[in-house]
Amino acid sequence: MAANNTILYLEDDIGSQRLVKRVLENQGYRVVIAGEGSSGIALAKQEHPRLILMDINLPGMDGKEITTRLRSLPGFNRTPIVALTANISPGHREQALAAGCTGFMTKPIDVQQFPSQVADFLEGHEEQLDVSEKSEHLELYAQHLVTRLENKIEELETANRRLRELDQMKSDFIALVSHELRTPLTLVSGYTFLLNEKAREARDVHNYDGFTPVVSGLDKGINRLGEVINEIINVARIASGTLELAVGPVRLGELVDEILRHSDEAVKMRNLNLTIEDLTGLPVIEGDGPQLRTALENVIGNAIKYTPDG
Repeated sequence: MAANNTILYLEDDIGSQRLVKRVLENQGYRVVIAGEGSSGIALAKQEHPRLILMDINLPGMDGKEITTRLRSLPGFNRTPIVALTANISPGHREQALAAGCTGFMTKPIDVQQFPSQVADFLEGHEEQLDVSEKSEHLELYAQHLVTRLENKIEELETANRRLRELDQMKSDFIALVSHELRTPLTLVSGYTFLLNEKAREARDVHNYDGFTPVVSGLDKGINRLGEVINEIINVARIASGTLELAVGPVRLGELVDEILRHSDEAVKMRNLNLTIEDLTGLPVIEGDGPQLRTALENVIGNAIKYTPDG
């Protein structure tokens, strides 16, 4: 047995994989298997097998197309590639040979004859078509490739249409969030302001402060909901490439200090220690202040949220 006794078998049927592997390994060959075209080509480049057995009816790329691609790779122009298929319809063998296969064998295999058939191809046996047959079936194979290409183009056009539809859905989503959520939130915010005024009157006139915590909690909830809505809109705009930045000078030290002061209550509630270095050395930078604030708030907020209590 030669030093390189590797045989690559491209087959998607597990039963066929196991049978061929068992028969050939009993003869001392090393058999590697791929279930479809892309992985088969990659495995061929990696292993450089002495012989390739190829099922023709594979998912995705069929065996003829895989053979054509392999023949275009350096070092594979003389590698025996033998079609091994259950398809014995007229013209199938001829098209496989025209596509670059060295030979054609049918399934189910004869386990007694199969090793000697493989050995013949390893020793240089090659099935040939006469010139007229090869020309005829090359033309049929070319038509097959054109049809495949047209189908792929149609699939790409369908995918592009779907992407455009998704982009439109993103735009519609931004409009929906902006209008359908912000509008009622504005109304709720307005009524909360009026309720806060009534609470102030109750506190001043009747010395009753029971409404204040309720109104304060409601106001915080409204502000947080507004922030969430803005974040959703920004994420959608970033994904669709429509986010517009208001770039200007940002005092980074002041921004970080303000965010940390607003986070102080959450830090104390979690009994955490927040160490702050000197912020005066932080520069003034060009950026979108609100977007930078959101990013830093998320970073600091996540650090507080996911740090175990002290």
